[in-house]
Amino acid sequence: MHSNGEQKTPSILLVGLNHRTAPIDVREQVSFDACSLPMVASDLFTLGAQQGVLQEAVVISTCNRLEVYAATTAPARAIALIEAQIARQQQMMSDALAAYLYVETGSAAIEHLFHVAAGLDSLILGEAQILGQVANALAAAQSSGASGPLLTQVFNRALHCGKRARTETPIGSYTTSISHAAVRHAEAVLGDLSQRRALVIGAGEMAELAATALQQHRIASIVCINRTLARAEQLAMKVGGRAVDWARLDEALTAVDLVISATAAPHIVLSAEEVAHAMQARAGRPLLLFDIALPRDI
Repeated sequence: MHSNGEQKTPSILLVGLNHRTAPIDVREQVSFDACSLPMVASDLFTLGAQQGVLQEAVVISTCNRLEVYAATTAPARAIALIEAQIARQQQMMSDALAAYLYVETGSAAIEHLFHVAAGLDSLILGEAQILGQVANALAAAQSSGASGPLLTQVFNRALHCGKRARTETPIGSYTTSISHAAVRHAEAVLGDLSQRRALVIGAGEMAELAATALQQHRIASIVCINRTLARAEQLAMKVGGRAVDWARLDEALTAVDLVISATAAPHIVLSAEEVAHAMQARAGRPLLLFDIALPRDI
């Protein structure tokens, strides 16, 4: 170890927060979508490289976690830089953010990544989406030049571990996503879904998983709505539903029994006023709403 706290060879560092350490209002502040992830990884790596703090970096951002994995010869300085950069990008105070962060180094950081890839650290045990999200994080870092041989090897081994966990253990037999969990909970509240009608707001991966789960639970009908009608129509075709224009949201809210909202919008898409207006036309019929988006939709 050098006298200035730097090491001769890089070690693995993890700085992150998840559903266990941070409430949803904090998690939605620090979430990055798939389009911005390469830029986030690139900006962090470039700044760290300029300061001689980071040799490699990979950023995992999902609905329930933000984790930065780094190869560094100066762990203490790297932690400070990562905290400050995340806070700066999301316009938060570093001290406020630090209260929700966990830090792991060396084998503990690697073991955590393996747990993540295997679905053992997810909000829904064994959820399948995390494996693809870990792969996408590595790809984003590689495309921006932020990942090098050390993190690439660690992430590839974690992905291999995650795949083995799903093929060689029963973990894949659990509820597989938040979308499926929402539908199961809806069935627990509403009873048999075969006489119920559902509205799915959004047309991305989470919305498709929700619509597929509704179809599997034999929901009577599925209405798909999205800001882009063509995407709603594509989803509706996949699940035997029907798509409606966004302008007919109020009409759809009046007709259905269940709403699952899962858009990638950075703002609220369904307000209390809109729901209250729809309830006036429902003649006392209850309406069950699930918001599984991050940031929140409802």
